[in-house]
Amino acid sequence: MWNTFCAIIGTPMGWIYGFVQNYGLSIVLFTILLKIVLFPISLKQHKSSMAMVRLRPYQDELMKKYGSNRQRYSEELQKLYQREGYNPMSSCLPMLLQMPLLLMMYTVIRRPLTFMAGWSLTQIWETAVADFGTTVTEKGVTILDNMGALQITAENFNRYESQILSRLNDAPLNVDFLGLNLAQVPQEVWNTTAFMILLIPALSGVTSFILSFLSQKMSPMQQASGDNPAAGNSKMMLYLMPIMSLWIAFTVPAGLGLYWLLSNVLGIAQLFVLNAIHNPKKVAAEVQAKIDAEKAKEKEKRAAAAAKKAQFIQGKKKKKQPAPQLNGEDIND
Repeated sequence: MWNTFCAIIGTPMGWIYGFVQNYGLSIVLFTILLKIVLFPISLKQHKSSMAMVRLRPYQDELMKKYGSNRQRYSEELQKLYQREGYNPMSSCLPMLLQMPLLLMMYTVIRRPLTFMAGWSLTQIWETAVADFGTTVTEKGVTILDNMGALQITAENFNRYESQILSRLNDAPLNVDFLGLNLAQVPQEVWNTTAFMILLIPALSGVTSFILSFLSQKMSPMQQASGDNPAAGNSKMMLYLMPIMSLWIAFTVPAGLGLYWLLSNVLGIAQLFVLNAIHNPKKVAAEVQAKIDAEKAKEKEKRAAAAAKKAQFIQGKKKKKQPAPQLNGEDIND
């Protein structure tokens, strides 16, 4: 089942490679294509955030009114959401998609011979053995070449497809990208002449930090009110995500690091595009103007009601007031 999901990504990447004949360029183009395909979902999430900006003043009023009664507050808040047609879960979809996509990309880039070149496991094994030569040890079969030993067995060798690809003399995929072998793992070659590949995890970490920083700074609630309800968690994520990005890109084939790096760059560009389409400050100003107009209208209604009531009371007083008398006689006589 998992291989079927991974094929959904690996197959179009293989098609793209058929046109460009470069592994790195196929990753770049696929990442851009994926970002375009997912943009409507990101736009929907941004619209959902705009809805939260619009609802925030009303939510604050409910908190002031029912804050001491959590059950009543929750009930009134749900009524507010229903009245405005807002679904709090609608903003979670892009976040739920990110992790499976990353895991599928990891599988495809770790196993490019299977998912992009379309090789069978038998073909990969026989090609590797014929190309490198082997020696049998008590731990299994060790594939030897001039880049060092890969200790693998027939049962687990598919985990090392990327490393095998990086060593093949006549590889089915051109993994050279700007002078870097994207099938290599930076962790395995950092102390060799291929150390320039460390630029990929380094830039992945830097761009991840920039994206996290701008995401917090440009979040709709932050821009609209200057208030970040989850400031503590956001600060932790600001540093945690770049560290994770740096470490993962360092320990996996460089192709995945390139995907993550480009995703971060496109994510930064997307932030500016989304904020240009729906500006949180403009939305907050419109909401405040609407609230002020509603308050002014309510104030006018109260004033009109008060005037009407005063007029009614004055009229009743006049009716109850006795007619003036002169010398004991009614003045009207």
